[in-house]
Amino acid sequence: MKRLLSFCSLFLCFCTIGAQEKPILPLDIPISFSGTYGELRHDHFHSGYDFRTGGKVGDPIHAIKSGYISRISVSVSGFGNAVYITHPDSTVSVYGHMLSFSDYIAKMVKEEQYSKRSYNVSISPAPGEMPVIQGDIIGKVGSTGASAGPHLHLEVRELPSETPINYLQQGYYEIEDKVPPVFQKIIFYGFCDSLQVPFSYKLRTISRPVSNGTVVMLPAKSYIGIDAVDKQPGTWSKLAIEEYRVTLDTTLIFRFKIGNIPWSEDRYIQSLIEYRESYRGGDDIVRTYIEPGNLLSCKIASETGGLVVLDDYREHKLNIDVEDEHGNTSSLSYKVKRDDSISHPDHLPDTLQSVQMLWFAPNVFKNKEITFAVPTSALYSSINFPYNKIMEAQPHNGIYSSVWKMGDESVPMHRPAYLKINCNIPDTLRSKALIARYSNGRLYYAGGKWEEGGVSTHTRFGTYCVSIDTIAPTISFQERKGVLVNSNGQAVIYVKDEFSGVQFVSVEVDGEWVLSQFKRGKVTAMIERGRYKKGRHTMTVIAQDNCGNETIVNKEFNW
Repeated sequence: MKRLLSFCSLFLCFCTIGAQEKPILPLDIPISFSGTYGELRHDHFHSGYDFRTGGKVGDPIHAIKSGYISRISVSVSGFGNAVYITHPDSTVSVYGHMLSFSDYIAKMVKEEQYSKRSYNVSISPAPGEMPVIQGDIIGKVGSTGASAGPHLHLEVRELPSETPINYLQQGYYEIEDKVPPVFQKIIFYGFCDSLQVPFSYKLRTISRPVSNGTVVMLPAKSYIGIDAVDKQPGTWSKLAIEEYRVTLDTTLIFRFKIGNIPWSEDRYIQSLIEYRESYRGGDDIVRTYIEPGNLLSCKIASETGGLVVLDDYREHKLNIDVEDEHGNTSSLSYKVKRDDSISHPDHLPDTLQSVQMLWFAPNVFKNKEITFAVPTSALYSSINFPYNKIMEAQPHNGIYSSVWKMGDESVPMHRPAYLKINCNIPDTLRSKALIARYSNGRLYYAGGKWEEGGVSTHTRFGTYCVSIDTIAPTISFQERKGVLVNSNGQAVIYVKDEFSGVQFVSVEVDGEWVLSQFKRGKVTAMIERGRYKKGRHTMTVIAQDNCGNETIVNKEFNW
């Protein structure tokens, strides 16, 4: 009891200190960022800061403040190996993409992995069970999960909402930055709302823009696409803009300040950016037009709905300003003038073979062959929904239903739609049926299961049909000079599936489950020497695809 009271007293003591602590740096190297808070990432905002490590793994990671470990996560995606520390000031610091954990954390992780027979685990220790003092080493820098190279992703979240915050703006660290943002591109779009649903069309792109007195001719209504990035000393990375501002003479067209982005608003980035550009592989471009279904509008100020409205034929002054999180600003200025000849009928969308879908209501397209149901709050604007039967079924080519185009793939959806395609498939094949996306004559797995009379899934706009997958995954082993397991106890196995994709992989040695990581078709099995006697052993690899096709391969090896 005395020992318990002593621990509790110690924990309460450093929690009291922790509430007053100034955060320390998580790494022992100078600050340099490869990513900053609020960066535009196609379908989400970057929720923290990425600390550069010069391409190296293995640097120690320190707890930035005292507290206790409230979560440990291991995954082949997302943050990979990650530690969450809850602090007395009602914040949580998150450390992602770690190479490895400190010994006491690693021990708990391994026990959980073997208990759950899973590489991916999430552990939530009880409050105070794993106390941390500011500066403690919790692990090493790596590149696990969804990471393109070695770095530390550090974010700080407010409790209880767990909203990621821009902690640099709250004074966590001081950064010397006098480098202004850089404009990469400005795009002008024509806009028409005189038809039953609005539509837009690209007018002009200005790359590496500068203020040079250029007169830009525009239709009566238009909007602006802004491609700008921040720069900082000591890094080549393209970082986040904190604020965008556009004015026409004295009228505020658009002002967006990122601030802190709650998870509930994160996905609305698809409406903030010109999604068509991102979909085609281009950059993420902030657009001034504010769609009615974009709930980020609470962060946007505008007197015109984000449109440049020209009611006369005089020249007007258009100003575009961007500002980084340290107050550095860059500006552009253009003269704009109305030209009605730009609103040419060629810009009108093809509304043949289409139906209207309203952004504020559920929408269902249905005939005897197909159902496509778009739920409420899935659209950011009302749209024309194009549909078309591309071809009839061709079972000899793996196509067991008609191929249907459902909507425009370059239109974003906040929530997926329900899709069901009716077809006739023999009873023996129904467990292998799936929805396939059809593109350029090829089929790609899009999920789905047999449902009475057809196959259904939840998906987005695209071109779809029903297909089947009856072919099991293939398994092969990497051997070097006949050796399967190297001196470090690792065995590399390749698992490949041609269609529906690998859903499950398990590795056993002599019937006992082995910890193994499966990522991008490669399995790394980790065999501990102390668990097995010296001699001949049998490795069993089990792989199953998303349609339940299974392969089991046994391989003998010496250890």
